[in-house]
Amino acid sequence: MRIFIATVLVLFSFNAFADKDCLTNFTSEGFMIPGKTYKTFGDFPAINSLAAIQQVYKSLLIQGFLVTKFDEENGEIFAVRANGTVNQGSHDPYHIIATQVGTGTHLSLIYKTIHRRWIGEEAIQNIFCGTMNVAKNAGNVAPPRLTLPNLAPVTYDQSLTVANRFEPRTRDEQLKAQIREARVTITNILLNVSCLKDDQAEKILSKFSVSDDNLNHFNSPMLETKKHDQHVCLDVDEIKNWSSPSDTVLKFDVVFKADDSDEEVIRSYEMHRIASAVWKLN
Repeated sequence: MRIFIATVLVLFSFNAFADKDCLTNFTSEGFMIPGKTYKTFGDFPAINSLAAIQQVYKSLLIQGFLVTKFDEENGEIFAVRANGTVNQGSHDPYHIIATQVGTGTHLSLIYKTIHRRWIGEEAIQNIFCGTMNVAKNAGNVAPPRLTLPNLAPVTYDQSLTVANRFEPRTRDEQLKAQIREARVTITNILLNVSCLKDDQAEKILSKFSVSDDNLNHFNSPMLETKKHDQHVCLDVDEIKNWSSPSDTVLKFDVVFKADDSDEEVIRSYEMHRIASAVWKLN
């Protein structure tokens, strides 16, 4: 029943774009094994490329994508789908390039499904058309550069590693249910914290937190390493000691590890459910 409902919603969204030119240049190649590649492109004669890439970046964050690289200067974004289930393309890479051509923008989009991952072609087209619509309404004036947190670029493999750490050895069904609900938020928190190169945690954690007042003790684990190259994110080596003091509280410890120096930093976290299926850092 859940699969049927999801399919109806995807097809409904796709039909809304069926008569749009965002699908004119759509192509696909490959197979489910080892993975398919989808591409499209579009030209927007009156749109500034910096404005386009900024608006696309903001839109991806709102949609729940995890942006692993945002290069304003070269108009390039690498992102992975951080809020989907397996069949909805969770952690499939999405590559976006906005190039200034005269007074306009050439937008190139590439979406890849990883090995054995199935996702409907209509869903990819829906993503592409949504990105195109954002870009074509971005405006023709170059905006100021965005002020971004001081983060090292997370790799695709690191994002997959975090996704595979949510397997607690427990028979506690309440605990398992809480982890499933909080998983997306925890993933985003850990991928940001593991890449933070300074002590400005509030810049990236405020949207995940119950209150901005309690963020000063969430300093970067990277700052505690001595030999690690801080241009590289720490790995999330283990999530352990899961506990559920109540049906609205979830506690766990995280082991961050530097791949180059083998240094480890352990952090404790506590999540609170503030609404149905909505979890925040406390």
